[in-house]
Amino acid sequence: MNKEQIKQLKISNKNLTIENCPKSTYWLNKKTGTIVRLYLVQDERNTELKQRVYTENTERGRSYEYTWNELVSKFLCIRNENITNDQYEGVINNKELSSWYKFATKKLPRYKKHIKAWNKFSNCKLSEKQKNMLMPMINEMLLHKSNFENCFEWEVA
Repeated sequence: MNKEQIKQLKISNKNLTIENCPKSTYWLNKKTGTIVRLYLVQDERNTELKQRVYTENTERGRSYEYTWNELVSKFLCIRNENITNDQYEGVINNKELSSWYKFATKKLPRYKKHIKAWNKFSNCKLSEKQKNMLMPMINEMLLHKSNFENCFEWEVA
């Protein structure tokens, strides 16, 4: 499957309320890269809607319950009406893609911090050998991070 052929998924929480939200939608946690599926279900007495959330792109499936405000503050809604099989398999259910994104977002700040600290002290400049060892890892992580982010059409506020 060619990643360039997959149409970007639109994400936005703009003008979204619990009343106009479909009963089943996908949501993205930008911080972790986790994609969840939200189900709005009536409780037994039909008095209120409960939000049940199930992870899609993690090794072990998990379920959570959030209030609407918690959900909207942590996640961005994937606003596509009809998600294709390629979008589902290539992005939403792609555990490898999200794992690399999580790894990169966790490790990149640490690597950048070390490089900055090493370069700050004149007697501790990075040697060419150290740069040659670190830069390919950093570039690979940046690539994986951008591969994940390029799967989405981000709405500019």
